[in-house]
Amino acid sequence: MSGVILSRASLIPLDNFLGAWLIGLIVSSVFFGVTCLQVYLYFTKHSARDPVFLKTFVVLLLALDTLHLAFVSHSFYFATVTNFGDYVELGTAPWSLLVQMAVAVLLATCVQLFYAFRIYTLSNKSLVLPVMIGVLAFADLALAIATVHKTFQVKYFSLASEDLPYFAASLSIKVACDVLIASAMVYYLLRRKTGFHKTRNAINLLVTYSLRSGAITMMCAICHLATFVALPSTLIYAPFFFVLVRLYTLSFLSILNSRDHVREQLFSIAHAMITIPSSYTGDSSKLPADAETVMTGAEKGTGKVSGSVFSTTGEEGPGPHPSML
Repeated sequence: MSGVILSRASLIPLDNFLGAWLIGLIVSSVFFGVTCLQVYLYFTKHSARDPVFLKTFVVLLLALDTLHLAFVSHSFYFATVTNFGDYVELGTAPWSLLVQMAVAVLLATCVQLFYAFRIYTLSNKSLVLPVMIGVLAFADLALAIATVHKTFQVKYFSLASEDLPYFAASLSIKVACDVLIASAMVYYLLRRKTGFHKTRNAINLLVTYSLRSGAITMMCAICHLATFVALPSTLIYAPFFFVLVRLYTLSFLSILNSRDHVREQLFSIAHAMITIPSSYTGDSSKLPADAETVMTGAEKGTGKVSGSVFSTTGEEGPGPHPSML
């Protein structure tokens, strides 16, 4: 009897299955803890001026993130505790491991659609890129649902290669959507650069956030795709997928929680209106470098300032509008 058990066990490389499964669960749980911290910081320090819709959206993402981790945890418990020693069952994907894929893609779709709305705002309400992002996001969601339906029919890990076209198409669309989002964000932000030092710093900071969040999620998605294509009959790819879900939530929350810092850089001078005494007549070159001087037509030709009010950007400068942050 023991020989039969050993022979069955030898057919299933536990390192490639339970080992990878466990590593993915542990790492994604750590990232989930960071997500909870980011949500706590958002509601305690950064949400005062946000509309109810945005706060509700954050709660929705946290709920989906929690549900995804619950499904992953249940699937591992089902394989290692409920069916302990059953090597036939170990070769079958639990229902919760299949459903978590749909939850993960639904979460990613929500984040991508939110970025599409931000691009719509940044582009002065141009619909071209937001619609393209929306089409890619919903196509990814549709493929994920089709993949889950297909895997429920197959179930066995050894036959996972049959789902390769679905997985490859879904991940390729996801990467394309992330690249489009990051490129559009960078393009429209750079277009709003001004000659003011503070504004340039704020724009550069926003560009850095966009590139960093897009690059991290894209690299994780590429690693997931590469490992699944190379080893489709194992779970080596699972840690990358579990972490990828957390990265979408974390990148979104990190941008929300960084807005105050960006606003401080962008508007520290813009909100400071300085009135020059009417008795003052001096060289405009001695004014602060970040100041945009309001002068009369005659004064513009002389470089002199007399009884003027100046500000950094005015009320409708070319930099990002506060609602975009």
